[in-house]
Amino acid sequence: DIYNKKLTHQSWITSFEKVFFISSTILVDKSNDYFKQALHLNNLKVSKIEDKWEYKGNVYVLNDQKEDENWYSLEELSDLLLNLVKIKNTNKILCLLTARDKLTQLYEILKEKNTSDDEFVLLAQDMTGSKWRNLKNFQKSNSAILLGLENMWEGIDLAGDVLKTVVVSKLPFNYPFEHFEQYKKDYLKEIKKQPFYDDALPKAMIKLRQGFGRLYRSENDSGVFIILDKRFIDSKYAKKIQKSLPKKVKIKVMTKEECLKDLE
Repeated sequence: DIYNKKLTHQSWITSFEKVFFISSTILVDKSNDYFKQALHLNNLKVSKIEDKWEYKGNVYVLNDQKEDENWYSLEELSDLLLNLVKIKNTNKILCLLTARDKLTQLYEILKEKNTSDDEFVLLAQDMTGSKWRNLKNFQKSNSAILLGLENMWEGIDLAGDVLKTVVVSKLPFNYPFEHFEQYKKDYLKEIKKQPFYDDALPKAMIKLRQGFGRLYRSENDSGVFIILDKRFIDSKYAKKIQKSLPKKVKIKVMTKEECLKDLE
């Protein structure tokens, strides 16, 4: 609990001559303020290694959601996935979700629509086996949809053609009414911080970058990254969250039909 006041004391770091924190997600919007705030270490020196990768592929942001909606319904999402899995260059799909109940519902919808088990392999975190069993089955398959939650946004390595497409169903904001999130919100207000801009948004930016990192494991990788949440392009924080992705990445804003046509 990095926000517990008992952990704000910095004496532990003085026990070491040097401490290195190494990560591709330390900087948020070119600043290390969030990282320093989270660890309560205000005197860190940060060195940045420039990103020289070319990033062969596109980021698609779909903008044809229903009126007054920011993202696709589960029915619309299932239709998109079923279309993507039929296209040769996008048929190994990791779909990242933010809520367990949505994953369960989407799995049932896709299972019902998949009339032939030979068409593609349908895998879902905690529903079709352990994390590692799902990843192994995904790697072995010629065509597959893998539905994932928290620990599939980061820490999994599906390099090369093993993973061709990542679909982000919603921007990865934490559920604001969980007890811990509410505790953090109250604490940040107490120290004169803005809970959304100083915590929720930076955390979502880091997680989105981690999701993007599932697709690019080396500079020779290529693939398709699709965001179904139009807050990425039309919210008041859109320009900020777009900086989650490498600046060299080309972002295409279009409808689902235009996207599928472009991919074909």
